[in-house]
Amino acid sequence: MTRAALSIALCLTALGLGFFTACRAARNRARAAELDARERWCETYSRQNELLLYEVRGRQWALLSGHESAAASSVTGEATQ
Repeated sequence: MTRAALSIALCLTALGLGFFTACRAARNRARAAELDARERWCETYSRQNELLLYEVRGRQWALLSGHESAAASSVTGEATQ
């Protein structure tokens, strides 16, 4: 091979590698955006689950300590006197 042909082959290889790398990076960015959206969804539902857990624990405590009316009013949303 002549020096010119070798230079052209190396340039085409470098361009092909650069193009492949750019395509792979774009695919990874799209995947990262999807993973970020899933992470936000998980965090949202995790917070909701924690709030429900605290509510359930409060109702359990009210029932176990003998404050059934407080537990019933927390279910219906009524105020106790």
